Amino acid sequence: MKALFKTIFESAPDAIVVVNQKGLITHFNILAKKMFGYGDEEFTGMEIESLIPNSLSEKHRGHRAAFVNNAHPREMGKGMELVAKRKDGSEFIAEISLSPVSIDDQLFISAAIRDVSEKKEIMDQLKNQQILCSAQNDRLLNFAHIVSHNLRSHASNLKVMLEFLENASTLKEKKDIMTHLKAISLGLTETIKNLNEVASMQANSTINKETLNLKKYIIKTSEILVGDINAKSATINNNVSEEINLYYNPAYLESILLNFMSNSLKYSDPRRKPVITLNAAYHEDRLVLEISDNGLGIDLKKYGKQLFGLHKTFHGNKDARGIGLFITKNQVESLGGKIDVQSDVGKGTTFKIFLS
Repeated sequence: MKALFKTIFESAPDAIVVVNQKGLITHFNILAKKMFGYGDEEFTGMEIESLIPNSLSEKHRGHRAAFVNNAHPREMGKGMELVAKRKDGSEFIAEISLSPVSIDDQLFISAAIRDVSEKKEIMDQLKNQQILCSAQNDRLLNFAHIVSHNLRSHASNLKVMLEFLENASTLKEKKDIMTHLKAISLGLTETIKNLNEVASMQANSTINKETLNLKKYIIKTSEILVGDINAKSATINNNVSEEINLYYNPAYLESILLNFMSNSLKYSDPRRKPVITLNAAYHEDRLVLEISDNGLGIDLKKYGKQLFGLHKTFHGNKDARGIGLFITKNQVESLGGKIDVQSDVGKGTTFKIFLS
């Protein structure tokens, strides 16, 4: 029987080390010797703390004493990353299960030890891959929205201006409309160029940036939205200085401006003509773009926490999809910025976009 137990002990799939109540090693199997690099004479009588890093040994003595007072089978350090130390000083990540054994009124503790360093490395790689995949999915969603929203804005305004052209009665009206159509067409060409750049950057985590003039981008956005602006007799007050430039991604800046300005037009108050005012200034070395309107406003007490949520809408507009603010917030934050909002129902809304 003794030979049978010894055979089972030596053929166990894990390294096994047995210690007495004083924490001294009394028994060990072949896998334990291979794992830690000690010979028979070195192992016998060694304090178990010799198998863990020096920085953890004193704390381990306290844990060992507590276990002796309440000995029961359990995983050691469940939920924690345990580290063991070999004879040569090298360390490895370990999983350890403890089992108390009483023989002739003496308590022994059997520790089954498994080197999980390779498993940990694989898990870390899988976790990193998951993070990369999640980031890639976010970028693809972002790109899909930019394509949908930006091109939809151009298409919508081309449609409106063509309707104006059909109803134009004088040559001057037709020339003015053709000027607007040309501006929308040029804007569409630039948008497609920017989208091509965004498409190429989806394959990596870098976001292309270049020096952009903020006022010119606001003018460009106004030209893209000219159909909706004219249809609602809206006023755009572009108070941004011509001297303000920022280092930003062109497609993101266009998307941000299109989202906020088109929302101001979409959710204008039918009782008054829309007025959209844009200001920009540096606050603590950060460029802050402020976009204010006199629209319907948002009940922030009721909807504030949901405002930038995916598929969240607040005014019952049949065309609202609840994507714009969600994606815009992600675009701003991906470049280190943030968005603050102030709104009064029936009075209007102000968005502060911290661009850099």
